[in-house]
Amino acid sequence: MIVTINVNPQAIEDLWITAFEGGSSYWAETRLSRKEMEGFVRSTLGDELMAQSTSELALQYMKHGGTIKVYDAEEGGMLGMVTYDKLKQGMQLLANQYPGTFSKVCDPDGADWDAWDADTWLQLSVMGEVVFG
Repeated sequence: MIVTINVNPQAIEDLWITAFEGGSSYWAETRLSRKEMEGFVRSTLGDELMAQSTSELALQYMKHGGTIKVYDAEEGGMLGMVTYDKLKQGMQLLANQYPGTFSKVCDPDGADWDAWDADTWLQLSVMGEVVFG
């Protein structure tokens, strides 16, 4: 049986920012420059919707069709690519494989999850499994 889940987009945004700004930096890096993302977002959305932080900009970039390549922070090899759809698929994997963590990150109060939970979700989104940590 397949169960479809509806996830508040704010949960994805919060997880992305937490993972991007430190929760996953021990294994993941991107090589897409802020300037490249800004050009894409400006051409799609205009200047009025530019994000403040690089993590917010990367999220806008993916929400509007951009793909971000993720590399191994130590060895440099490409681990996978992430899109906004893959971030949503990561939530489905989190629900299936780590239901306790999924419950925490979807809790409307949001006070119970941490950077390790965001890291688990990002690994599932990028590689389909937890490889690091």
